[in-house]
Amino acid sequence: MGFLDVAPDKKLIPGRRFFERPLAHSTVQAGALTEAYDEGVEHVSVDDILIRKPSVTILIPVRGDSMKNAGILDGDTVVVEKRPLANIGDIVVAIVDNVFTVKTLGKEGNMFTLIPANPDFVTIKPKDGFEIFGIVVGQYRSY
Repeated sequence: MGFLDVAPDKKLIPGRRFFERPLAHSTVQAGALTEAYDEGVEHVSVDDILIRKPSVTILIPVRGDSMKNAGILDGDTVVVEKRPLANIGDIVVAIVDNVFTVKTLGKEGNMFTLIPANPDFVTIKPKDGFEIFGIVVGQYRSY
């Protein structure tokens, strides 16, 4: 796969490498200042960083701040692997009463719960059940 590929109808289309971006080998400090140096760059696709399973991955914009203490803020985009099963403690996108929500999967006794990461919100205890749409495996934020 290159920068351009040939589609079945013989038209040129962007190939996987078309979307690659430079990734620096050096790091940037988020603490004490250190000497700057350049170790070069390699080119990677953003998909390679954010998406492990493209065929089951969807990007979903976040609205609201119920997960702000987990670092998921209003306006972020979560990277979700669509699958119906999750582990306790996973951050999931669930469907409750035909509405999507992002919360941490919990359990109280025999009942599954959806726990916010913001004390201003209450834990959701679905009486009629709910569906796990997928697991949050990443996120990104534009500034």
